[in-house]
Amino acid sequence: MTPVRHSLLTRAFAAMPQTTATPRSPRSPRPAVVVAVDFDKTLTVQDTVAQVVAAASSHNHPQTPSFDSLVDAYTQDLTTHQSIWSPKINNHVATSSVTAGFLQTYLDSHRTIEHASLARISASKLMAGVSRKDFSIAASKNVCFQPGASTALRRFLHLRLSTYIVSVNWSEDFIRGALHAN
Repeated sequence: MTPVRHSLLTRAFAAMPQTTATPRSPRSPRPAVVVAVDFDKTLTVQDTVAQVVAAASSHNHPQTPSFDSLVDAYTQDLTTHQSIWSPKINNHVATSSVTAGFLQTYLDSHRTIEHASLARISASKLMAGVSRKDFSIAASKNVCFQPGASTALRRFLHLRLSTYIVSVNWSEDFIRGALHAN
């Protein structure tokens, strides 16, 4: 998630009306605890785009467009999108009219940008010839976790907490490769 998008979401969520939890009966079961942890730059020391691109680059032909050109196109689409949505979000925040439905509409509005980006990546053949195993191996060799991250994840699992790694970027194989190595 880009900093601009994160900033808009933070402001919008902060402006939503706060709800109060219904008190639990002393006999009601304890609610389930779910741990959701972001992958890039939360679990990992650095953003992992470079490792994915490096895995893909080893299989590319010279005529494959550069990853930078794909990033530039995505960034341009996102900048245009944000210029349209920022005033809408600011208006909703200013009038205290932010709702879950509004936030869902905003998140859904990114679908066109994401699909266009995926179409460009597919057309570029940047990932052509890269197997799931290649991604797993690249992650296991090149991805380092933050100090204490592996210990915390093991502890969550030991406590039998539902634990999820969240990533908008990478495949399960890439994340599993990093988890096994760390």
